[in-house]
Amino acid sequence: MNTQANASTKTRRLVATAILAALVVVLQLASSFIKIGSLNLAFVLLPIVIGTVLYGVRTGAVLGFFFGLITFINCVFNLDPGGYILFSANPFYTAIICFTKAILAGVIPGLIYEPFRRKGTEKASAIGSVLASISAPIVNTATFCILTLVWFRDILLEWSAGYELYYYILFVLAGINFLVEFAINVVCSPVIIRLIKSRRAIHIED
Repeated sequence: MNTQANASTKTRRLVATAILAALVVVLQLASSFIKIGSLNLAFVLLPIVIGTVLYGVRTGAVLGFFFGLITFINCVFNLDPGGYILFSANPFYTAIICFTKAILAGVIPGLIYEPFRRKGTEKASAIGSVLASISAPIVNTATFCILTLVWFRDILLEWSAGYELYYYILFVLAGINFLVEFAINVVCSPVIIRLIKSRRAIHIED
């Protein structure tokens, strides 16, 4: 019975991870084509946070990998003009930036949520979900800004013409896109996670 239950749990996890990975790919590709003015529709971190909270750090890393892969592809094919400039300057460093920021955005929220999961209470789970949701956009944006500053400082200086460099990074390069990404994740991720857990509980009782 335990073996069958474990096999069923693994199968559900694999299926859920595959669905979430497909959603990550679609959302990240869509963000390159669908914009409001200069703003990206930054929904891609939602399935990543949901996956790492519900299924663990390894799932978060897998989803982050797909996020990084599509981000890098966007850079290669000029679907992200800024990313294409970085890719043209140094493809290797651009790939590292894309994958590092994306994978960390999947892993760190999972690590933050883990101690709250172990407590096993609804309140702890809710707090952990909120903190995980907060961390994902911060990690994603901060890693990008730091690594770009380290490896592409000259390009950033060129982009920041008329601005002090660190002001440009914080308020222009990250800027409103980060705030939109942050708001979407903080508002939506905990609610979706709670709904999924509630449906699970109902299913178990049935």
